[in-house]
Amino acid sequence: MNKFREIYGENKHLHIFSKDVLKLQRYVIWGKDEEAKERWIGSDWILGDLFEALLGAIYVDKRIDGVNKFMNKIKWV
Repeated sequence: MNKFREIYGENKHLHIFSKDVLKLQRYVIWGKDEEAKERWIGSDWILGDLFEALLGAIYVDKRIDGVNKFMNKIKWV
């Protein structure tokens, strides 16, 4: 279990998940140059960090039940 957490908890995996599954880059207010250059492409951390921040905000507002509800609504495939 710990090995599974270590692999999928890596920022590069969170970044890929955020980009490909959540399409998180669509909901970020980027600077003028950042959006035009698609700043999130080629990065292993930008969207991963934003995903962690999103879950943190949900947790502060709705606690773990809110995080679970959000994660269960995600279409993983």
